[in-house]
Amino acid sequence: MIFKVDILTPMTTQDKLTKTLDERTTILKDSDVVNQIKTAIDKVLLDKSTSFTTIRCLGLGPISDSSNAMYQLSLLNILVKHLFKENENFNISLWDPIFTKEETTYLETIPNFKVEETFETKEIGKTLFYMPHFPIGAFEELINQYKPKYILSNDLMVYYYKQPEAKFFEKSLNCARLAQLILKKSETKSDTQTEPKSVDDGFKLPTKKKNRKNTSSVKHKPIIINYDFESAYFNDVKSTNITKGNILDNQWTSSFSDMCFMEIISKS
Repeated sequence: MIFKVDILTPMTTQDKLTKTLDERTTILKDSDVVNQIKTAIDKVLLDKSTSFTTIRCLGLGPISDSSNAMYQLSLLNILVKHLFKENENFNISLWDPIFTKEETTYLETIPNFKVEETFETKEIGKTLFYMPHFPIGAFEELINQYKPKYILSNDLMVYYYKQPEAKFFEKSLNCARLAQLILKKSETKSDTQTEPKSVDDGFKLPTKKKNRKNTSSVKHKPIIINYDFESAYFNDVKSTNITKGNILDNQWTSSFSDMCFMEIISKS
């Protein structure tokens, strides 16, 4: 008697990544956080009667090992299908120096995806910069280099409240300027200034200490900062906080915490 033995072929890295991306996309696609992001973007595009041709995605992280990184890639996958459903002529440019060779190979199997450190475009006004949980230093460098108009990334007010205003201004001039514009708008809406609540994902806001009585006879004058908006390339910013991303009771946990969609209004 001859017995037939089925030999299972081990899944390749590419197969595993494809399977995981499909699963995470299915989980995420109809979620409240995705709907809030799509609504925020769609409103701006409709108001401006414009559309995107490119998404520049930075800092995803190790998609093979990180659940957050894979969910953030899943959001990119969802946005691509949503924003370019009637257009096949689009570009998705990605870069993260920690991408492995296998991850780079996999990402470039996805139609219109290209992993590249150097990014050039003549259509900044039609480019969405997608940078989940992006370091503030790199955020500032990107603004200086590209003068972007549309950004889906961290809420700049979280950075603003994490450090003294003068230090934030010194290290991240344009990010500090944008934060000031956002702050002024929030103060206009309410006489009571409210700080954003950061979720418990390791990216926390400091606890404000109660003022102690000043026993010193020396009075300290507050530092007056000249933000020099005249030299900035922008004069306004419209921001929408993705509040649903701060709800951690779900399978993607903190993947989209402290996220914000910004439209930076250029002077010209």
